[in-house]
Amino acid sequence: MKCYDINDIKTSKIKVFCHLPFTHMKINVNGDMLQCCYQGKYLGNILKQPIEEIWNSKTAREIRKVTLRNKLHPNCQEWGGCPFINADLKKTNDFYVYDNLPNSLEIDLSSKHCNIGGENPSDDNPACIMCPRNDPEFRTHPFWETDKTLQIIEAIKPVVPILQSFSILGVSEPFWRNKIFDIFDVMEFKKYKKNINFWTYTNGSIFNETVQKKFLEYTDRSLLFFSIDAATKETYIKIRRRDFLEIIKNNIKKYNSLRSPSTQQIQICNNINTLNVHEMKQMVELAHEVGADEVRFNPTHNGGLWDDFNKDISVNQDNIQQFIDYAEQAKERAKELGICMLEYKKFEQTIVTLDTTRKHTTSKRDEILYI
Repeated sequence: MKCYDINDIKTSKIKVFCHLPFTHMKINVNGDMLQCCYQGKYLGNILKQPIEEIWNSKTAREIRKVTLRNKLHPNCQEWGGCPFINADLKKTNDFYVYDNLPNSLEIDLSSKHCNIGGENPSDDNPACIMCPRNDPEFRTHPFWETDKTLQIIEAIKPVVPILQSFSILGVSEPFWRNKIFDIFDVMEFKKYKKNINFWTYTNGSIFNETVQKKFLEYTDRSLLFFSIDAATKETYIKIRRRDFLEIIKNNIKKYNSLRSPSTQQIQICNNINTLNVHEMKQMVELAHEVGADEVRFNPTHNGGLWDDFNKDISVNQDNIQQFIDYAEQAKERAKELGICMLEYKKFEQTIVTLDTTRKHTTSKRDEILYI
């Protein structure tokens, strides 16, 4: 197994609206690889093929060519969720990329791996209301039982020395049962931590001081997204099922006192729907209170499958105006407090892409992992 050296890798400068086809690979729990979570068809499998072969496959190269022409490849529109759909693709930025290998990797943990609802969510012990783990159909998906995480980490080890970005995602909680540290140990993360920016999402409920100190030992450069989705205890319990809000706020405040703000970033993330849209301004205030660098908002959506999942609480043609109004109030409050606020996808754009999602969504659920 060849191990790559950063000094042997050639780089190129490109100007493009989306850099992911040129820099990034996402690996699901089964080892299947994409350049982005919004793509619909896999490019290969890391457990069956070398990463170089997948990265330089015919489809991967074609996607890059189309992207350079300021267009979205059909594979990037499969789920209809890409933020660049109906966006101005002529707005480009400069990026430095490796010629023949990705410099950014993202892996998904097993969908069973979460402390909310446990390994087998039920009516008595449910997952978060917006999580696909809460959908009975999702629980019967073959990916539900799959956990090849450490095999996948072994397979990507050749490119670890040249990585600039690494993330652990999926419908999961990375700090549960210390899974994140098991992964770091196998990939020898500490050896390369000065060069790798690590990022992940966490619900923050088990990210206590002991875990925080261990995390800071393993990483030098990091971005933690704390998924909260509420600003009050009542709404948090309605969405997240557990009375964890104050625990999470205290955990983030403690981490804020331990981290290095210049290299270890904190962002608060909120999926917005009819259950919590009225708290957007308060969510900005919560982010400011705990010392976050940024607060993000994203419309709750179905990820491209299960058309009825979360349909009743999502933004639609009838309620779009209240979402827009609450977002404007949140923006004003963010300006007052001096905190950065980002709308990952505007609510108006979500409405526009609904038809696109229905058009491109595949009915073959065994081909795509719902995320």
